[in-house]
Amino acid sequence: MAGLQRPRDATQPTLPSGADPPGSGLVPGARCRGEEPPIDSVGRVDLNDRVSDSQFRLDGRVAVVTGGSRGIGRAAALGLGQAGADVVVAARKAQDLDVVAAEIRSLGRRALAVPAHLGRREEIDRLFQAVMDTFGRLDVLVNNAATNPVFGPLLEIDEEAWDRIMAINVKGYLLAAQRAARAMAPLGRGAIINVASTAGLRASAGLGAYSVSKAAVIMLTRVLGRELAPSASG
Repeated sequence: MAGLQRPRDATQPTLPSGADPPGSGLVPGARCRGEEPPIDSVGRVDLNDRVSDSQFRLDGRVAVVTGGSRGIGRAAALGLGQAGADVVVAARKAQDLDVVAAEIRSLGRRALAVPAHLGRREEIDRLFQAVMDTFGRLDVLVNNAATNPVFGPLLEIDEEAWDRIMAINVKGYLLAAQRAARAMAPLGRGAIINVASTAGLRASAGLGAYSVSKAAVIMLTRVLGRELAPSASG
């Protein structure tokens, strides 16, 4: 977690990764610039060619991955499971979440699928309550859920689309980080990983609102790091 002590036996990812699409730095040693992690014959993320068990282990830890039903979120969830963590995946579609949860269980880890709208406080609260009720602790949060329902000039975006993007891409990250920080505080350590994008560093034609939201995520991460630094236990 930004500011809390990282696990002593783990390699802490850093964000923003600077990779595009966002979050390619989540899985330890993952390729940059959109290169997909290798997939084995049953569709699992294969970390064997990038990091040994002795370098990155999360046994006994609990991780939450938002937007965990596909793409980067699914890869992060499976990577965390392969490293030994029990994993909670959250997204809007229960059926897709159930598939990922089953994949995590096939690794010998516990998994929980929580359908939730990650732009609404009450559903974020319900997610983290489910985590604590089921596992009693939280060590890692991967804020990955994001949306971009429009393409076009920023000057022409309607208010509803703007609010939806900011609610999920920015507000949701903050609310999840707040809940995660409170859950991690008794442990004195943890990891909050916010998935950003190079779209937050450069103006992207047609993706103005998404770019603004990812720029906000980058600064949100920096501010959280500054605020949480005194919470570190060493």
